[in-house]
Amino acid sequence: MGHKYLVLAFVFFTFLMGNASAGIYSMKDLEALENAGQYKEFLDHAFDIRPAERDKHWQAMLSAMAVQYISEAIKRKDYSERILAYIEYLITWQGLKNDEFFESKRNDYGLKFFAQCAKNLETVQPSCKQSLVNFWVNTPNKVKNHDVGINLAMLIPGLLEHEEAWNLIQAGVQSNIGEIYCAKAPILKIIFVQLDRMILTEKSDDELRVNIKMALSPDCRNGLIPALKTALRSRDPNLFETAFKVLTLLDTITAKEKDLFYTLYILRGPHNGVIFNEAWNTMEAMGQNFSRRVNVMGELAKLDPLPDGVFQGLDAKRTQVLMDFVAKTLPEYLEHYARTCLNYLDGRGEFPNGNPTVACHDFFKMYLSLSHANAALNKRYLARPKF
Repeated sequence: MGHKYLVLAFVFFTFLMGNASAGIYSMKDLEALENAGQYKEFLDHAFDIRPAERDKHWQAMLSAMAVQYISEAIKRKDYSERILAYIEYLITWQGLKNDEFFESKRNDYGLKFFAQCAKNLETVQPSCKQSLVNFWVNTPNKVKNHDVGINLAMLIPGLLEHEEAWNLIQAGVQSNIGEIYCAKAPILKIIFVQLDRMILTEKSDDELRVNIKMALSPDCRNGLIPALKTALRSRDPNLFETAFKVLTLLDTITAKEKDLFYTLYILRGPHNGVIFNEAWNTMEAMGQNFSRRVNVMGELAKLDPLPDGVFQGLDAKRTQVLMDFVAKTLPEYLEHYARTCLNYLDGRGEFPNGNPTVACHDFFKMYLSLSHANAALNKRYLARPKF
């Protein structure tokens, strides 16, 4: 009787072991799956092979099947969260996380996936944004794959928190091809916010200079400088101040450019602060130097519309003080503005952009009372019919 139970127990144990081993694939099984192009099943069982048997042949099959799995998904245009999640699971495998071919194909799929889910910026789901952020977090070798971060950042401009956006582009703007990236509008916007935040830390100029150079490669800074100089023409005083500060710290703005941009800062209607004081002092010095004023006027005359925020303001006393200051330091501009205004009102000349002197009537209210105003221009204005 005891012998009978012993035999039954042995048979049952053998049955269990047989069933257990039936779910474990051998190297021959994996080779058969490779030949049949059964990528998913292969990957699901790739690690059934004992560690000691995971040789170069096994590694080559693993790499090829993982790459083919993604290639097939791209071929089918199957950009689903299920596929992405599985790929992100694969990137954690010891046999794939340092595989350049797999890494490249994974990046290719990710960019196509996020291009799909971010196709309409107005309807981007929070899950798409979070998956994008996580995709970059999971990306190995960020310095080498800096282009992936840049491209991800450009897919959903304006939808990321600044820290998230900066994290995406940081490796790219520090690279030796940063000049290409740092000339792109969405990347520039992120950089400007970062620069503004750096300046607001109130560190010394020496510290700021070092921090900016660490954050942006020399190539990136070369691409950034034209955009910074364009920002100096902005009517946004905060943008102006950030751009001017960075250009000054990097010593990439000439004395002539300083004269022009300080003058623009005053003419557009300044607000009090360090830049205002520097602009005031610069224009005072220009008032004593005719050649500097000629250089500035040559640039101002090209603008359309002409900057005239300084002639408007809720504080009448402050506006008059500024008007008197411009009359003393750059009288040529007031005459140019007055003449341009009258020519527009009288229909003399061509004005493809419309009125180039928006504050014309506010301007003349003060210009008429200036002791050194051009009498002939005042007479023309006063002779015009009143409505």
